[in-house]
Amino acid sequence: MITAHDYLTEVEARADAATNGPWQAITTGPRKGDHWHVTDSGQSIALIHASDGEDEDTRQCDADFIAAARSDLPRMTAALRAVLDLLEPVKITGEMQSYEIHQAEGYNEALRDLADTITEKLGVGE
Repeated sequence: MITAHDYLTEVEARADAATNGPWQAITTGPRKGDHWHVTDSGQSIALIHASDGEDEDTRQCDADFIAAARSDLPRMTAALRAVLDLLEPVKITGEMQSYEIHQAEGYNEALRDLADTITEKLGVGE
């Protein structure tokens, strides 16, 4: 079973192996054309091309999304990892009063629920 931390490590490894960013989307055809390149400083990394004359309006959006992912993904994985790192349960000790133990148990249960929700939304851990 893969954990959320393991999944983030895999995503970070893919991002680290990809061409450095930032990337940008440019067209070699008319505005909203059907030939879009994702580039890093002028070198083409990916090409979105179709000569069917359909869905030309979405090709620019696709190219913009791919280009932005190069910068967005590392920021989002770092932010999510920081959130996951905050989800440390409270250690329950014998020196705690019963109301403190009860509060800690409730807090820990809420943290587990949050971690489970994050794992579920990532589609991992199944």
